[in-house]
Amino acid sequence: MRAGGMIVAGNEADAAAPKKRSRSFLRSLGTVTGITLISRCLGLVRDILMASIFGLTLYADAFYVAWTLPNLFRRLCGEGALSSAFLPVFVDVKKNKGVDKAQSLTNGTVTRLALILALLVLVMELVLSSVWFFDGLLNSEMAHSILLLSQILLPYLWFICIAGLLSGLLHSEGDFARPAGMAVLLNLVWIAALLVTGESFLFGEGFHWGPEERVLALAGALVLGGAMQLALQVWGCSSVGFPIRPSLQLGEDYKRVKALYIPIAFGMAIEQLNIFADRGIAWLCVESAGGVAALYYSMRLIQLPIALIGTALATVLFPAFAKLAASGQGDLLRDHLKKALRITVFITLPAAVGLCIMSEEIISLLFERGRFGAEESARTAFCLVCYGVSVVMISLSATQIRAYHARQDSQTPVRVGVIAVILNFVLNLILVQVMEEAGLALATSLAASFSFFTLLWKDKGDFAGFSMAMLRCSALSAVMAVACLATLSALPNSSGPLIRVVVPVAVSVLVYGGLAYILKVPEWKQALLLKQGADG
Repeated sequence: MRAGGMIVAGNEADAAAPKKRSRSFLRSLGTVTGITLISRCLGLVRDILMASIFGLTLYADAFYVAWTLPNLFRRLCGEGALSSAFLPVFVDVKKNKGVDKAQSLTNGTVTRLALILALLVLVMELVLSSVWFFDGLLNSEMAHSILLLSQILLPYLWFICIAGLLSGLLHSEGDFARPAGMAVLLNLVWIAALLVTGESFLFGEGFHWGPEERVLALAGALVLGGAMQLALQVWGCSSVGFPIRPSLQLGEDYKRVKALYIPIAFGMAIEQLNIFADRGIAWLCVESAGGVAALYYSMRLIQLPIALIGTALATVLFPAFAKLAASGQGDLLRDHLKKALRITVFITLPAAVGLCIMSEEIISLLFERGRFGAEESARTAFCLVCYGVSVVMISLSATQIRAYHARQDSQTPVRVGVIAVILNFVLNLILVQVMEEAGLALATSLAASFSFFTLLWKDKGDFAGFSMAMLRCSALSAVMAVACLATLSALPNSSGPLIRVVVPVAVSVLVYGGLAYILKVPEWKQALLLKQGADG
């Protein structure tokens, strides 16, 4: 069945499914896409305000280091690993054992998670509090700020992990709006906190918010935002007929959730370790303040093409991969995988080249205001250039890993991921000495390249065909880069930042797409037929 441009693996009976199912899918897809777009726009506003207020200062670094911890647990205990383990068991129990058993599984899992998280937060708060008694450990203002912000943000971990688990239940019940709305809600709270703390009239003319007070207030506001996110999901569960109530009853179904959770969590922990290592090393090894913040802002920009191209394409093709693997059509799966990888290169390579060429103009347009000046723009732009290769490699790995998972092989990606983490750490320690925070970005790109090519090699991939696609797209991207630079240099010096980004980007898109069409590049046709699924 085809729905909204996505092929859903199935047989002829699936193709004859009612149009109502297709319309329902399109509505769900439209809801998630629309709310995600709103969230991305609010996230950009949030980042612009953060850069303007804190720049590349120790307060920005301290906040993003402290913010890493609750986000790590969010992926491991909430909407990431635990949700992925809980959802299939919940759906199976509801279908085969009834709503009451599904309700019991939900209440038991949520209660157990809440108790474990409460104990974890309490222990971590006690550990962090004990650090205050050892003056030698707090020998810098940076360390002092990280510790204080971490203590304030820890309760957010409790709220967001439970909310993330409940969002999986809502997905299974066809409610996509409230889970997608969590990010919108948090961004609104985040923006409001930054704006409110900048206005003295709310607290009297004699009160002035300094950067330290503003970042501490922001941390407190985000904990409140986490409580609001959880309340939204609890309300949603009640609305779909699954009210959340405390329960200590745990059965065999909960053991199934635990059995699925451990390997999934391990795989996701590998990915998060890279981010944690990058920020930790940037804090400890980069002499000037702002290394963590520069990495954060540049990574936010590369995540956009990765999410819109790499992750989206992998998600679209995964059902088809799984169906082909289940039916023993391994050769056809490989053929579809080859085409998917070539399409990914065709789209992401020019995006990566464009980000590298236009890095200074893009950073200047988005962030250069307030405390974020020309020097901060140059540092962040250099990080963006070094991250450029990872746009292509991370996107390719997303699709390649889906092919492994379709064959029910989760061990190979995990093994390769472990080696990639070690390689990334070693490269971090070497390159940070030479290039400071930009070296950490380059290490990420090199480790991502190693990960993809190793996965391709272990899968006995089509190196010859893939190499030819890379050469074709590289040649087109080179011509595009020349056109982009020529357009940029031809613009008057008086041109505003917006013009200096929009015009070269528009010319680049026309040149790249036009050449691909005129030369009849195979990947061009496959990309146009992408909406027809793997048959492209």
